[in-house]
Amino acid sequence: MATVPSEITSQSPSTPTPTKQKVRVVIVGGGFAGLEALRYFRGSAFSYTLIEKKQYHEFTPDIPEAITSPTLLRKISKPFSSCRVVDRCVFVKDIVRFDAVQKRVYYVKPEGGPEEFEEFDYCVLCTGATYTSPIQAPSASTVAQRRESLDRFKKELVSASLPILVIGGGHVGCEVAADIAIKCPDTQVIFATGNSGLLANHSQWQVDYATKCFEMLSNVVLYNERCKEVEEEGGGRRVFLLQKSDAKVEVDVVIQCTGFGKPNTRFLVDSEVRLNAQGKIEVDSETLAVKIGDNEENSECIYAAGDCIDKPSNHQMAMFAHFEGEFCARQILRNSAGLPLRKFGVPPEKCFALSLGPRDGFISLLGYTVMWGRVVPLAKRLVRWGWFSVVPWLPKYPLWIDSKRKVPTRNDADKNKAMV
Repeated sequence: MATVPSEITSQSPSTPTPTKQKVRVVIVGGGFAGLEALRYFRGSAFSYTLIEKKQYHEFTPDIPEAITSPTLLRKISKPFSSCRVVDRCVFVKDIVRFDAVQKRVYYVKPEGGPEEFEEFDYCVLCTGATYTSPIQAPSASTVAQRRESLDRFKKELVSASLPILVIGGGHVGCEVAADIAIKCPDTQVIFATGNSGLLANHSQWQVDYATKCFEMLSNVVLYNERCKEVEEEGGGRRVFLLQKSDAKVEVDVVIQCTGFGKPNTRFLVDSEVRLNAQGKIEVDSETLAVKIGDNEENSECIYAAGDCIDKPSNHQMAMFAHFEGEFCARQILRNSAGLPLRKFGVPPEKCFALSLGPRDGFISLLGYTVMWGRVVPLAKRLVRWGWFSVVPWLPKYPLWIDSKRKVPTRNDADKNKAMV
């Protein structure tokens, strides 16, 4: 059975009972995993703190659309100060180091000055990964700065005299290429999907549907091959070589939509937390507890979720981060109450919505296409609205994955047990 922290152990009845110190939980990162962990702690007897570089949460699935419509940012971003689920925020310039033994997160404030630290009894690492601009803007700490970065990129798209190159045939690449091609009809879009082609590991119907959509766009040139940038004498233009056809293309704008980003774990390099060769946090796949030290022992107080952890590549989606963050919070509540940890129930795979411009797309559930056409972008807008307006009030993780297991009954003497 997990060890109960000393702060919440019962006092001897023969001695005066001092005021209990709240159990301190620190959540590092406010993406889908971090925000969902915060939501789960709301209403608990814990003191929970968010440490974040950005002052806002961004609904990342709609960023491909925001690239050509920067005004959309006001609908897909929300300052943490106005989020109902946040108890206390610490905005930082950088997280410099992590001490798993002393249970401290060290950081530097935006205004500079010496290192400061936040102590914790439990910690959830949800630092995510860094992606290339304009998919992500790591230096934009406010909504206004993010809007400026999108406005600048939109001007580059509008003023482009040469083709725009979109690299990567996955979900993000398809949505970016389709949205630009439809909203910038006078600009040629070169879509290099890679050797695996369009939407690899998807059903043939979905691949054919997406291919047909791009073939109907007269300003899209589709290449199912890789490309790499080459240096040309004279400079001034970006030149890419298509590796199969051996053709060279000159472009004005390049949008990289490949890979899964570089994990934001640099501050963990010298800590006790185990990282794999790619810099991702190693966790126990059943409990999501972080592995500590060379002997790969699992921590009882540190958990991790989202794109920063070592997990299958097809699990690096917002939906998985959402459930992982909530599950980590649930594990902490169980541990603090002296209850055994549960096993993580992986959400159903191949559940996603793919937009192919503002009036087309398809929705997949368990690998089956259940909806397609003009209704799909509308459905995605409803999901976005629900994430900010409805999701904070929805039932927790157990009703989705763990409904068949008995949840402990309410105990008036321990408010936390009602939430696990």
